[in-house]
Amino acid sequence: MAWEEDISIFFEDLDAVDGVYTPKSGSPSTVTGYFDAAYHLAQLLASVGIDSSSPMFGCQTSMVQSAVEGETLTIGGTIYNIAGVHHAVPDIGFTVLILSRG
Repeated sequence: MAWEEDISIFFEDLDAVDGVYTPKSGSPSTVTGYFDAAYHLAQLLASVGIDSSSPMFGCQTSMVQSAVEGETLTIGGTIYNIAGVHHAVPDIGFTVLILSRG
């Protein structure tokens, strides 16, 4: 697939990080992608707020083709549960893993 070959160059960038994808069955593998651990603070009242984190990892689909909810991705020593798998646009080979800290 032409797009899959072309998109690989984006993951050679200095901002890309390595993670270890661990499927429910099979061997762990190293995946390279972009990690975003966005932090949000929702202000409810002047002195009351709720904070949350919405970590996501974007990578080549071929690296996580069979990923499903409940598997894990370890980044920088932190283990994240895969809470969702979004094959952003299957034709270009890019997938976003929605993560949660377990």
